[in-house]
Amino acid sequence: MRPKLTLLFCIVLFLVPTSKNPAEARNWNVKKLAIEDLTSLEQRRVPHLFPQTRGSIAQSCTTSSGNKWTNYFSASWDDGFFWAAEVRDKVRIYEGERQNRNIFVIRVKEFAKNGKNNLDWITYRIRSSNLDEALKSGTIEGEYTSGSYWLRCTLRGSAITQASAFSTELAQLNWITRERSQLGAMQEIALVQGSEYGYTFSYAYNFDTDLSDLTNRIAQLSREEDSKPKVAKAPSVKRTEVNPYARVDAIAALSSEQLCKVVISSPATLRHHDELSKRGISWTECVSMFPSNRNSLVTSKGDESNDQSENADPVEDTAIASNERSTIDQPSNQVSSVSQAALDKERLEFERLQRERVALENEFARLEAEIREQKSEEQVRIAEIEAARSKAREQIAAARAAENNQLAMIKADKSPPSIIIETTLSKGPIGYISGKVTDDVGVDTVLADGIEVRLESDGSFTFESYIPRDGKTVEILAFDDLGKQSTVSVELSRVTSINPARSRFAALNPAMRPVIPNRKSAALIIGIADYERTPAKAAFADKDAQYFYDYATMKLGVPEDNILELINEKADRIEMKLAVKNWLRTIAASNESDIYIFFAGHGMASDDGNNMYLLPYDGTPFLLEESAIRRDQLFADIAAMDPNSVTVFLDTCYSGATRTDDMLIAARPLLIRAREQLVPDGFTVISAAAGDQTAKPLEEMGQGLFSYFLMQGMEGGADSNGDGKITAGELHQFTRSKVARYSAGTQTPELQGNENQVLVRFQ
Repeated sequence: MRPKLTLLFCIVLFLVPTSKNPAEARNWNVKKLAIEDLTSLEQRRVPHLFPQTRGSIAQSCTTSSGNKWTNYFSASWDDGFFWAAEVRDKVRIYEGERQNRNIFVIRVKEFAKNGKNNLDWITYRIRSSNLDEALKSGTIEGEYTSGSYWLRCTLRGSAITQASAFSTELAQLNWITRERSQLGAMQEIALVQGSEYGYTFSYAYNFDTDLSDLTNRIAQLSREEDSKPKVAKAPSVKRTEVNPYARVDAIAALSSEQLCKVVISSPATLRHHDELSKRGISWTECVSMFPSNRNSLVTSKGDESNDQSENADPVEDTAIASNERSTIDQPSNQVSSVSQAALDKERLEFERLQRERVALENEFARLEAEIREQKSEEQVRIAEIEAARSKAREQIAAARAAENNQLAMIKADKSPPSIIIETTLSKGPIGYISGKVTDDVGVDTVLADGIEVRLESDGSFTFESYIPRDGKTVEILAFDDLGKQSTVSVELSRVTSINPARSRFAALNPAMRPVIPNRKSAALIIGIADYERTPAKAAFADKDAQYFYDYATMKLGVPEDNILELINEKADRIEMKLAVKNWLRTIAASNESDIYIFFAGHGMASDDGNNMYLLPYDGTPFLLEESAIRRDQLFADIAAMDPNSVTVFLDTCYSGATRTDDMLIAARPLLIRAREQLVPDGFTVISAAAGDQTAKPLEEMGQGLFSYFLMQGMEGGADSNGDGKITAGELHQFTRSKVARYSAGTQTPELQGNENQVLVRFQ
């Protein structure tokens, strides 16, 4: 029986899944990662100039079984990204990113040698627009539950260091570079150790993102710092330390009188004479101190009388001492003597040599001072030359910047100034005209009847004119900064008339009419106006996405926690795919969730029109298949989650033209007609234009034409039957009629899918 039970147990283990994420499942048989293997993983970019902050994080946890503990780790973050790793007996990786303007999510994965697979160890959802303040407050809470078991933790940050605390850009960039190096090393350790515990990793963060740009900038700043004139430091005063145990110099301790006595009356060394010279005392001065001292160095044997010493000549002893020839070791019956004249001559020669030495030392000091002065003057000249060169470089850079600004203005100037006449009023012979002048670059001059008109900060103006009895035509002429002009003629008569200004378009207001919340819904919002690899802009696409965020919450009823917003550079190809395959998969519940997708940006069809693509921030029209996202594949990935419903709003087109009628590929000026594609069951797709049309902007409101009327319809204008609900069909019909009218029929939004799908439910 035992072999059968063992076999049954193995079969059960084989059939029961051990991981929710097969890409990171435990597998003890795979090849373990080494440092050199990490480059083969998918490399995800980190934000530019990451990190901006580093700090120590205290994580305090409690479990349902009563266990409590606190662990500490170092983390790095900025307002949009968070990363940390712990490598002890377990490996924990903390990855965080801003989901939208008010929600920041940190997910923690745990890998242990003997533990179970726990890729969702705990998740922190931070409701704050300022991550620094949230971490300092210690109010961040996370929870993990599995059956009756629960784990609750809090995060608190301390010892926080910010790049902005450094006073110079060079110091900031050096700090960021060092931090990235440490983060890269920590990631390598964490991934390799996690691999040793039987896990496979599919990606790694590339902490070398923009590293070459940072290095070049640091080198440039270092050169600029080195070229600045150096301020000479005051010479430091060398302090002489007194050693209480040092031996006392006996010769230096003698008084001048004692020193003279030694020199003229006893054997002396050259050090005695040097000390005498240092004190400025000559030999003759010493002799004059002791004129009657006539001691001689006579050494006698036995009891020989010392009276002879009184008659000896002291010059003999002194001469012998000065030449370091002592009579101590001579036989006692010998006496050494030198004539007084020879000794005086030797003293005079010594003093002469001393004076020459002092003169040479003074000359050497003078030459050194002259050299230092010349070097100082040379340094000043070099500093002046470098300052002039630096100023010239700044002037050249300013000139180039002005040229680039002018070129940017030329490229941005797509149209002449817009002149809107808001009111005209006449009172007898005096007429009044008020209006507004705007331009995409800048208004330079406005003339009315040849007279320059003063503009307010918002472009509004008022003009007063005399009206003859037969009336008058006032010509208003406007010039932008690049010389483009527009003209409007206004008829005035003496008949009193008031023409109130009528704004063609009302301001959007999502706060009107509250709706019923939809707790089981999620929204992915993408807006890309500026692209990395194509100069053609999608005018106002980022602004459309930011507006739609509020319509998702206030009109579609989506909880703010369930909204992910990707704007411009955050909407690259990897992030868009992660948003669908990672974030949306964790938010959506099978057969329950209503999913909303909003995309504003460039779209394009293949040359044969069979495939439609959405262009991410880092995509290029020249490599659609490799760098863009196929629409049908995006829909298939979402459909695989088996949601209750999916509604897609696409403010884009596939003809190859932009909102401002530029072509994404200049070498292919012909419009492409995209073929209509089927959508999966449960999908409702409202598109901005037909397959061969262009999605246009609404310049007056600074938005896309389709997005503006789509959101205006969600406010209530699309509720055609007044039942307090707006269906996809009603919203499409409202948007189509408005867009077709204001585009003169050149843009007609389309609907695919369930037109009876209810999108908005008013309270």
